Amino acid sequence: MRTKIEMELSDDQLREFFKRCAQTKGGTKGPGLRAIAQEFGVTLTHDSANNIRKGPLADFLDELKETRDFAENVASLAKNGVGLSDGAASAFAGKVFKAAVSIGEDEVGGKKANNLSLAIARLRAGDQRSEIIAMLQRRLE
Repeated sequence: MRTKIEMELSDDQLREFFKRCAQTKGGTKGPGLRAIAQEFGVTLTHDSANNIRKGPLADFLDELKETRDFAENVASLAKNGVGLSDGAASAFAGKVFKAAVSIGEDEVGGKKANNLSLAIARLRAGDQRSEIIAMLQRRLE
């Protein structure tokens, strides 16, 4: 169910409202949230503010955190001299490993297991190519 603020504001206004809440000290708490909503012409009850804080505002803040974490990870890769494709491959390999470890016996032979098998084969082929390239480079030196 949509909250009052979602019904009253346009998408652009709602995004601006969430930004203001995130950037304002106390803006994610009930009284601050209600004060910012008032600036946007929306009067909220205590319960409405809590519903917004626990629902769409929490989703917005989670999205901001994910974006920040992603940017930090990319910056860390670049700082450490790791290419983006290598970083992506490493992240993907971690997800494949996690999925492979959690697969149940009853799933072996099924679509999920086949997809994991294909992903593992591709990762192994990439590792083997990297080893061959490294060996050739050592020989050339």
